[in-house]
Amino acid sequence: MGILAVITSFIGLSYYAVLGGWVIRYIFVSVTGLPKSSEAFFTSFTGNTGSQIIYYLVFMVITVAIVVMGIQKGIEKSCKIMMPLLIVCLIVIVIRSCTLPGAGEGIKFFLKPDFSKLTPGAFLSALGQVFFSLSLGTGATITYGAYLGKNQNIPKSAVSIAFFDTMVAMIAGFAILPAVFAFGFSPTSGPSLMFQTLPAVFDEMTGGKIFGVVFFVLVLFAAVSTSIAFLEVVVSFAVNTFKVGRAKASVISAVLITCLGIPCALSFGIWSDIKIAGKTFFDLGDYLVSNVSLPIGGILACIFIGWVWKSKNAEKEVTNEGKISFKLVSVWSVLIKFVLPVVIFIIFVTSNPWIMDLFQ
Repeated sequence: MGILAVITSFIGLSYYAVLGGWVIRYIFVSVTGLPKSSEAFFTSFTGNTGSQIIYYLVFMVITVAIVVMGIQKGIEKSCKIMMPLLIVCLIVIVIRSCTLPGAGEGIKFFLKPDFSKLTPGAFLSALGQVFFSLSLGTGATITYGAYLGKNQNIPKSAVSIAFFDTMVAMIAGFAILPAVFAFGFSPTSGPSLMFQTLPAVFDEMTGGKIFGVVFFVLVLFAAVSTSIAFLEVVVSFAVNTFKVGRAKASVISAVLITCLGIPCALSFGIWSDIKIAGKTFFDLGDYLVSNVSLPIGGILACIFIGWVWKSKNAEKEVTNEGKISFKLVSVWSVLIKFVLPVVIFIIFVTSNPWIMDLFQ
């Protein structure tokens, strides 16, 4: 489970840094003036080999610098200020996005359920997104867990994290999808939606240039908080396994991850036609992490906690020997041991035809 978590974080950062590079590019373009045709600018930018590599490297350097210097105090203190500011920015964008002409169709698309889409593949995609968003199966929760004090209320934190993660995702949906329909973009464009729709929204706002700069700076901080979690997992493994210094482990890990990630950065340009199993390097990395390694990591974690470490020992750790209340511990124990491994496995198998083919 530990080795898989390290591999997951390694691959995850390799393609996630591509998005981080995009955010940095949009900070600069927001300062100089948002493009009139955001879709054309995005296509031109992502197709430019030099720009893709440069901004990818800049994002990786920022990530490495933070991990080398230490992350606990700086990130924790900064999050208390910058994350609430990001939510405030998102709410302002929601108000403007939802009042655009034609935004109603986007709201309807977002909220009206289409039960024909509830396929096993959709459940796996949702499962992968939940795992990715909460850093489950990447080793980040284990690594960061080492920083927690004994008096930390883990059940309360877990509920709060899941709640606010979902809330921010809903806010982001209201910020982006109404604008997607208002400006005629495709709602199936994936990660690029934010970079195509929001500049168009800022262009329709008073003081949109300033607001765009602030927003993308805050998004960069959010992106870096995720990237350092990925890198910290790999670095911690290297430091403890190979007994090397933190700085050396950080630099070497980052170089290796970058070598794997450059093809992902070029997947939107000169290497867009190169595909493995019908997927570009970027899409393949995302698929391997979200649809394969994270669900498998989740199953292994359930098995380890429930059957190897034993849920009673986990309960003692979570409650600090009974000092912290965990009223649903009996339900949690049953879920960990019996329900979740089976549910995740069923979703995983039924959503991946190649697994079914192995048994035929």
